Amino acid sequence: MERIFCWEKGAFFLKVIRGMSSQTTTPCILVVDDDEMVRYILEALLSEAGYRVVEADSGEAAIQKFSQQLFPLVLMDMFMPGMGGPEALQRIREQWPETRMVLLSGAPEELKEQAQLNGVRCFPKPFDNQELLQLVREELQAGGFPLQG
Repeated sequence: MERIFCWEKGAFFLKVIRGMSSQTTTPCILVVDDDEMVRYILEALLSEAGYRVVEADSGEAAIQKFSQQLFPLVLMDMFMPGMGGPEALQRIREQWPETRMVLLSGAPEELKEQAQLNGVRCFPKPFDNQELLQLVREELQAGGFPLQG
């Protein structure tokens, strides 16, 4: 028997089933950034910490990823060509309000404060790896996803 985390009624819960891969027991985080190197670094860091990662290179692509699966957490760049982070996060929040969201940005403090007023946490770029992993754990826990190991 394997344990998997399922999404139901606005929260994640643990479900015991037969015949599922153990890979499905780990949280899957959506990383959205137009900079391929940032996506690569975040994917490597989060994967090494035991998380599954799906990448998107734009706000539009992020919304499309949600049509394929749900994510308990989205890490998204604030400024991208086309649909920027704040607009994409607003659209995601309208359809999937349980998803936790963090904007990554090297923007001035005023912009970060504005995002935080809208209920979205901001995290600076460049970032400290351990601080980012701590933020990921906090956001997953706040969203009802059990902490790993």
